[in-house]
Amino acid sequence: IQTAATAAKDAAEQLIWIYKPASNNRGRGIRVVSGLEALREICYGKQTDDPETTVAPSKGIVQRYLRDPLLVEPNGMRLKFDIRCYLLIARNFPFTAAFYHPGYCRLALKAYDTSLSALSDICVHLTNASIQKKDPLYKSDDNKELQIQSVSAIADSMERNGLTESADYIRNKLDHDIQRCMVDILKASSGKLLRKHGYFDLLGCDFMLTASNELNLLEVNTNPALSRDNSTLEVLLPAVVDGCIELVLRCQGPDRSSIAAIAKNSGENASSGNGGIRKSSERIGLGSGAVRRDSMYSECKEQIKLEDEALLKELPGQYQLIYNEAMGFEFGHS
Repeated sequence: IQTAATAAKDAAEQLIWIYKPASNNRGRGIRVVSGLEALREICYGKQTDDPETTVAPSKGIVQRYLRDPLLVEPNGMRLKFDIRCYLLIARNFPFTAAFYHPGYCRLALKAYDTSLSALSDICVHLTNASIQKKDPLYKSDDNKELQIQSVSAIADSMERNGLTESADYIRNKLDHDIQRCMVDILKASSGKLLRKHGYFDLLGCDFMLTASNELNLLEVNTNPALSRDNSTLEVLLPAVVDGCIELVLRCQGPDRSSIAAIAKNSGENASSGNGGIRKSSERIGLGSGAVRRDSMYSECKEQIKLEDEALLKELPGQYQLIYNEAMGFEFGHS
């Protein structure tokens, strides 16, 4: 907070902040506040002689609120939206393989408004379906359909309203920029990942665009919602789940005997911790600079590479390969 205050200086009290409590999901506990004093009270608490007015300190994440988001106008109102897409880590041992799915867009149902009087209306600022469902507007069948849109539908809406540059960006460059960001997410978090044969994860990544078509990562969710709440999700989510299972089986299923042999011989199922598998002879991690592999890994890597190249030549649904350690592939860098 002090760093933010120093950077913002005179503008600090006019800035809007978003506070997200730790270990929570579905938008629960998120608050939008104006000024550093309000933010300090949430984070550090407030001690008074009256227990009724004392505020306990809270643990969470603080982000500077994006004041210039790209807005969409599907119904005459300018609405905030974000992009929920998926990062599938289909294999994390012995060599990581990860995929991208473009997902969908989530809209707020109330017109965008950053006035002080609107800050307390969380439905203006958060696009989470679980938040929007609490608003009476969501009871309308039309609004249920409006709240979740395909990415292509958002681009079409932009074009109809004269935002051709934004429509072109969404159609032609958005995927590329998200995939580059996902590779960075994967590499930055590699030290936190448990590495075992059979482990995988489907992560929900949320992004937002500014009015100048700049991509911003909002957060990464370890338990993304998979409920089919409208016609867009009815079509999209079964393919997300089916494709996830198929890719995990391709990457480390029972037919991948070379990977199973490494797991059995290395004893990796017996212990793991601190974000990686550690044995006397190696520590496996993303990147080649600090990774040491024993001879067993060296001998199997080429076989795994050849198997991956054959099995991942055609991918299910909209999934796209963004990282494969055995193949030496890293989206945007290979």
